[in-house]
Amino acid sequence: MGRNVTRNILCLLLSASALTLFASGCGSSAGEEDADSGHVHDYTAKEIRAATCDSDGLMSYACDCGDSYTEVIESPGHQFDREIIEEATCDENGEAELTCTVCGYTTTEEIPSQGHQYVPEITREATPTSDGVRTYTCSVCGDSYTTTIKYGESFDEDDTDAGTPSAATSAASDTPGTADKSNAADSAVSAPAASASAGKNHEHSYTSSVTKAATCGSAGVKTYTCSCGDSYQVTIPATGDHDYVVVEEKEADCLHEGEIEYRCSVCGAVDDEIIPKTDHNYEAVSAREATCDQDGFITFKCTVCGATYTQTQQATGHEYVTEYSCSVCGETFGSQDQCQAHLQSAHNGEGSVRTESVCRVCGAKKN
Repeated sequence: MGRNVTRNILCLLLSASALTLFASGCGSSAGEEDADSGHVHDYTAKEIRAATCDSDGLMSYACDCGDSYTEVIESPGHQFDREIIEEATCDENGEAELTCTVCGYTTTEEIPSQGHQYVPEITREATPTSDGVRTYTCSVCGDSYTTTIKYGESFDEDDTDAGTPSAATSAASDTPGTADKSNAADSAVSAPAASASAGKNHEHSYTSSVTKAATCGSAGVKTYTCSCGDSYQVTIPATGDHDYVVVEEKEADCLHEGEIEYRCSVCGAVDDEIIPKTDHNYEAVSAREATCDQDGFITFKCTVCGATYTQTQQATGHEYVTEYSCSVCGETFGSQDQCQAHLQSAHNGEGSVRTESVCRVCGAKKN
C-alpha cells in the first residue's frame, strides 16, 4: 500500500509540472518575451494544409523552444464564371452554368422569369346591347388575354400602370363583368369577375388544355376554359426544331460541287447543304531528269477528270574542274606538279603541261 501512495504522489507532481510548462508557452506570439524565462519566441511558419475553394487550410507556427500554435487559413470560396444556358422568358425560368476558374467545379443556378408585361387595348367597343372586349398583349412575347367591357365602363387607355397583370386586375376589379386572365396557367386559376351567363357573383376558374400542339413549322393553341363556358386562347410558338432526314445525296468531285438534301419528317420543310469541290487526285505519268544543260520535267494527271500539269526542273549547270594533261602521251593528272613529274620521268623532260576546264559530271569541255 505504501508503494501505491508514493506512486500516486509522483504522478500528481509530474502532472503539476506539465501544466506549469504548458501554461508558460500557451498563447505566446512571435517576438513576445516569456515573463518567467525571458525567452523571446521566434516562430517558423509551415503550411500544414492549403486552403481550397471549399475547405479551410491550416498553418502551423513553431519556436525552437518547443512552443507552437496553429491558425486556420480561411477558404477563399469558388471564383465563378457565369454562362447563360437558357434565357428566362416571361413565364419560364432560365438556367445559367457556373464554373469555378480555380478548381473547375461546376453548378447551375436558376434565372427567375420576369413575368409578362401586358399592354391593354380596346379591341371591341361596348354598346348598349353588347359587351366590348379589352385585349391585354405582352410587349415582350406576344402572349394575350381578353376581358369583358360593360357599356358605360370608364377606362384610361393611356394608363401606364395597366401594363402589368396586377394593374390590369385593379383596373377591372371595380366593374362587374371584368375578368383577370393574366395569370391563367396550366392549373385552375380563380379571378374575381362576373359572368352574365353564370350569375353576377360568379368567379372564373380556368383550366388549360392544348387544343393544337405546336410543331417545328407551325404554332399551336392552348385553350383556357371556365366551367361557365367562358374561354380564351393563347398561341404556342412554333418550336423551330426540325427533325431533318437525308433524302438525297450527291457526292462532290474535282469538277462539281456536291449536295445533300434534307426534309423534316414532321412538317416537310426542306433544306440543303452544298459540299465544296474536292481537290484533283494527281499522279505522275511521265518524267525526265534534269542534266547539266537540259531542263527536266514531271507531268501529273488527275485520275478522276484527266486534268494535267507539268512541273519543270531547271538544268543543274556544268561543274567545271581544271584538268592537267601530258602533251606527249595525253595522260591526265590532278595537279600541275604531278604532270611535270610525269614529263621528267616518262619523257626525259620533253613535252609540256596542257590545262583545260572539264565538267566533272558530263565531261563537256569549256570553250
